[in-house]
Amino acid sequence: MAMGNELDPDDANRKLAEKVSELERRLAEIEKRVKQPAAPQSCEPAEKAPPVSPARLADLRRIGGKDGLELLDAVIGLFLSSTTPLLAALHDAAAKRNANDLRSAAHALKSTSSNLGAREMMTLCQTLEKIAEIGAFSEAEKVLDALGAEFQRVHTTLEALREEGKAEPAAPPTSAEASTPRPLSVKASSKKAVICDDDKTLLHIVRHILEKQGFTVFDAVNGEEGLAFIRAQAPSFVLLDLDMPVKDGVQVLRELKDGGGASGYVMVLTHHESPLTHAECRSLGARQVMVKPFDAAAFAKSIDAMVQEGTI
Repeated sequence: MAMGNELDPDDANRKLAEKVSELERRLAEIEKRVKQPAAPQSCEPAEKAPPVSPARLADLRRIGGKDGLELLDAVIGLFLSSTTPLLAALHDAAAKRNANDLRSAAHALKSTSSNLGAREMMTLCQTLEKIAEIGAFSEAEKVLDALGAEFQRVHTTLEALREEGKAEPAAPPTSAEASTPRPLSVKASSKKAVICDDDKTLLHIVRHILEKQGFTVFDAVNGEEGLAFIRAQAPSFVLLDLDMPVKDGVQVLRELKDGGGASGYVMVLTHHESPLTHAECRSLGARQVMVKPFDAAAFAKSIDAMVQEGTI
């Protein structure tokens, strides 16, 4: 007798066909962009989207306050230094037809690209994740070529912003922000936070936001390190990414629950939009689930509100 949780063959074939169709659509879009003919002289050239989001850059400067330029410069530096080895890892994984490594490197680059709003790089990384998922390695080379070209475009833009000081200006504070003092109390400065994420740019942004609120911050790049910090430090706030090496976020939540649960507020970060995934996280003790791409401005606002309310 068939078990109730077995996947019906027809359903499995349908899901695979949907994935193949989605990949073919993405590849067709990439092919069109790469081979797009020059516009006729009588036509105005199409305006290409900026390689990075001006709004994301402005958010980082605003979040940094008086140190906004330093924060933006540091995040750009981390992004540029981490992308080159990730691109090399992608090429290596594709050459070896290693689906796990290809998916992992594509996911990591997608995450760090999102922090600066490099949308085209994110889209190309999503396509590589699809390629890894269905094993269409013959299509990887053209996507990697497009990704390398787009990174050069992003690199040129970001280096110009760093060297010439032409980053997007931060928006002035709202009247509420300007009128509300944010002193760091002794109580706030004694609080601890643990960040568990393997994205170094995100770690730097989150550390800056939490330290401005007076937290002592411990960061971990895999679930095992994060679990050790949470148990040792008993933090009042934990930011936990679900997709991490060694131990993923769900494993960390499950082990914490088995040991009596986390002592503080746990916020989960994930690319997964499935209500089932979110429900599982909450059942294991997470108080909030934030869907990536990571929105630094929304996160900073949420942390500020929770600190003012005494939630964390």
